[in-house]
Amino acid sequence: MTLVISGIGICQGIVSGQARVITTSFPAPTKLQLSKNEAELQVLRYQAALAIATQQLNAIRQQVTHEISVDIASFIDAHLLMIQDVALTQGTIQIIRTELCNAEWALHMQREVLIEIFEQVEDEYIRTRQDDIDHVIARIQHILHYGPSHPEAFNQLENSSHKIIISDKISAADLILLKTQGAQGVIIEQGGPTSHTAILARSLNIPCVIGAHHACQYANDGDIVLMDGEQGLVIVAPSPNVIEFFTRKDKLQQQKNDELQQLSSLKAATQDGTAVTLRANMELPQDIDSAHQVQAEGIGLYRTEYLFMRQSQMPNEEEQFEHYLGIIKAMAPHPVTIRTIDLGSDKQASWLKKAGLNPMKNPALGLRAIRLCLHTPEIFIPQLRAILRASHYGTVRLLLPMLTCAQEIIQVKELLEKIKYELQEENIPFDTKMPLGGMIETPAAALMADVFAKHLDFFSLGTNDLIQYTLAIDRENDTVNYLYEPIHPAVLTLIKKTINAANKKSIPVALCGEMGGDPRYTRLLLGLGLREFSVQPAFLLAVKAGIYKTVLDQKLTRHINLLMKTPTPGERKEVLDRINEL
Repeated sequence: MTLVISGIGICQGIVSGQARVITTSFPAPTKLQLSKNEAELQVLRYQAALAIATQQLNAIRQQVTHEISVDIASFIDAHLLMIQDVALTQGTIQIIRTELCNAEWALHMQREVLIEIFEQVEDEYIRTRQDDIDHVIARIQHILHYGPSHPEAFNQLENSSHKIIISDKISAADLILLKTQGAQGVIIEQGGPTSHTAILARSLNIPCVIGAHHACQYANDGDIVLMDGEQGLVIVAPSPNVIEFFTRKDKLQQQKNDELQQLSSLKAATQDGTAVTLRANMELPQDIDSAHQVQAEGIGLYRTEYLFMRQSQMPNEEEQFEHYLGIIKAMAPHPVTIRTIDLGSDKQASWLKKAGLNPMKNPALGLRAIRLCLHTPEIFIPQLRAILRASHYGTVRLLLPMLTCAQEIIQVKELLEKIKYELQEENIPFDTKMPLGGMIETPAAALMADVFAKHLDFFSLGTNDLIQYTLAIDRENDTVNYLYEPIHPAVLTLIKKTINAANKKSIPVALCGEMGGDPRYTRLLLGLGLREFSVQPAFLLAVKAGIYKTVLDQKLTRHINLLMKTPTPGERKEVLDRINEL
């Protein structure tokens, strides 16, 4: 019987093969009451398990081949750092000694303590960090439960070639193993689209569906499984007609990709000759190569959080300078827009807690992004100094996240002037005219855009947060994500107001959120006045194709005005469809 399971599509590709179902979970540990001497033996046992887990991760790290052009080591390093973290090591040992219990139970209890911190906020990056903790703890529990000689779940596969791997969880380290074993695709019950596993699947170009709930229950070893890594569809025991349909779809997608590649060397412009700038969003090192492949006109958004989140301590000024310099030189002569760290809400770094900045009950509305930076100059100043120093070697634009009032911009400007004076005193060169921009990603910023335009050199519309803050919903929450609507009139009104304010002051305005990378909205955004997009490299050519098909005329304007007055989501989708048929 054919069965369809829906999930989240992570990496484009339609593949089929035999299912290999691997469940990584095992029975929950029970508490054993021990004597003091027995508890000390459990401490030694736990420390031995940590050492073995470290050896396993280092061994996986050695399997990374030169053909894989991605900084995979950083994913493994993240797990290695967690194993060394005091909260995991000493916290568990303290429970063993305090409660005189077995190591499995103590680790289980310490997991509850750590996860409780992350579950205070239901945002995707928080869940990402929770996934990493679960992966690390599961590895240690596996060693404690089965013993050091028992092979890891994914090491039991001698050959994954032409296999579709279905599992409850797959860590980034596990995915590397599956890649080396030749897995055709992976289907995962748990996880989110921005987890390390999801990011790595995209980088390794492994067709992947994540969040496919109960897939391990509905599929058996040996079942023929077809998966659509773009649409997030998993089909167990597909009929010949279904296979034929998806085979045709895959061929058409390949043809479309080949056609899009032909656009890479052409400048983006509408049918009526209006020039459009297409830049790339960047977070991971391999994004530079991807940006070059599609010939992006620079980096429109470099999220520096990744540099800060992957280390156990804050990178110093010199480390940051060398990192930024490498990106600037790699993208020359194109500009690089560097956004200052946006930590504190759904994006956490382990060293923040050490700095006395503990998780808050509602961090999305608390000390985050520019607020965090201005509150902690010891974090902000080294980054500003590093960016200024790097600006001497190429075209750099500085971007401030999560602005809500003009006073924040004024404070940053005053701080920049002080740093510039210090650099001049130290005879360190920098670009004295480095542009300063602001993210428009809160309703307050959009409503104040005309005021902000007096203080800034450019705008960047962050639609991910703008939509969530405007509509007061978490798009990752299954119960309310149907309300996440980029074409809601309130959202479009704020976007239009921001573009108008920028045009009035003759400053550039880009859009760097996911909305900009979705071809369904390309013509709409152009009609609203947008002339600069910053998108993930994988989506840039599809957006460029949409630009070439657009005519900026009164007919488009009338349809957009109608869309902004249409009352219901269903009717708005119909109007959007008509816009894309113009």
